[in-house]
Amino acid sequence: MVAGKVLMDRNCPESLRDDPTTGYRESAALIEKWQGRGRLGYAITPRFTVTSSDAQLELAGQLAREYPETHIHSHIAENQREVERVRELFPWSRSYLGVYERFGLLRERAVYAHCIHLDALDRARMAETRTAAAVCPTSNLFLGSGLFDFPAARAAGMRVGLGTDVGGGTSFSLLRTMSEAYKVAQMAGHGLSPWRAFYLATLGGAHALALDDRIGNFEPGKETDFLVLRLDSTALIASPGHGAHARGNALRVDDAGRRPRDRGDLRDGGARTSGRAGIACAALTRVGTAEFVCCCTLDT
Repeated sequence: MVAGKVLMDRNCPESLRDDPTTGYRESAALIEKWQGRGRLGYAITPRFTVTSSDAQLELAGQLAREYPETHIHSHIAENQREVERVRELFPWSRSYLGVYERFGLLRERAVYAHCIHLDALDRARMAETRTAAAVCPTSNLFLGSGLFDFPAARAAGMRVGLGTDVGGGTSFSLLRTMSEAYKVAQMAGHGLSPWRAFYLATLGGAHALALDDRIGNFEPGKETDFLVLRLDSTALIASPGHGAHARGNALRVDDAGRRPRDRGDLRDGGARTSGRAGIACAALTRVGTAEFVCCCTLDT
C-alpha cells in the first residue's frame, strides 16, 4: 500500500487545514516511520494546487528531494473550471503542469489523477520526467469532467494506469473501470482494445508507480494479489462462445498493451502470493474454467 497525509493550507474547510511548516514536519515524520516498512510506501500528497499555497508546494518539493524513494500524488486538469482557477492563482505558469514542475513535483514515482485537459507540451513533459497519469474514467464520466485522450498519451510516451477515484468514482472494481475506459475511448472517437485495457489495469499501473519490477504480472518471483473468477458460475457464462470451455489459454499483454503470440503460458509463473497495492498489479490468466485476475487500485 502507498498512502500519505493530504496537504491543504487554503481553500478548504478549517478543520482540514494545516500550514506549510506543520504539514512538512508531519509528513517527514510519517515518511520516517512508514516508508519502506514491509510492503508499505509513502506518497507526498498535496491535495492539488488550488488548496496549497506556494509555500506549501515548495516544502512538498523539498520533501520529494529529501526522500527520493517516496511517491508523489496529486490531481491535475480534471475539469475546465479547475484549470481556469489554477491560471488565476498561478498566472506566472504556462500551464497547470508547470506549477508542479516549478516546485519539483515531477519525477518518477509521481502519479497525477485525471490528466484530461493537458496539451501536447504537457504530455511530452510528463513523459520526459517519467511522471505518470492515473486515469479515472468512472469519476470523469459521472462528474462530466471530460474524456482522457488515450492515443495522445500513448503517442507522447506517458506512463498511464487506471484509477478508481475514491471520491468521485462509482466503483472500486477495475473490471468496471476498464469497461468505462472503453466507453471514454469510444466517445472520444478512438478505440481501446481489451488487451490494452488489461495492460492499463495491470502492468501499466505497476509501470506508472515504478513498481513493475515487483508487481504487474505473473513473472516468476513477483508479488501478487489475485482473485479468481469462475467461468462456469452461471449457465450463461458457461455457454459456448463465452470461453468457459477453453483450457490452459493464457491471456497476456506485453509492455505496449499488445497480446503476444510467441510468449508462454502463465500457469506456472511461480509468483509469490503476497500483494502490494498500487494503481494495479499483475495480469489475467485463464486455466480451465477459471480466470485469475490480479489487480489492485490506486484510490485518488
